[in-house]
Amino acid sequence: MIMLALSPVVSADEQVTKITYIAYSDAYSENEALEIASQTNDYSDLIEYTFIAYANSTYGASEQLLAAA
Repeated sequence: MIMLALSPVVSADEQVTKITYIAYSDAYSENEALEIASQTNDYSDLIEYTFIAYANSTYGASEQLLAAA
């Protein structure tokens, strides 16, 4: 009983694991393994996966990267 009284209350939002994968933007850069794992894992409801392309075709910062900053 004492343990329960001292345990903090944690909401489901605080238990979500956020994975952000930032890589060069080409056909092979988005990590399919991470994306598939975030969807098919037993705990997929607790994983939030985001991919951000690092650069665009002109080798400048991508719109996604600038928006994330």
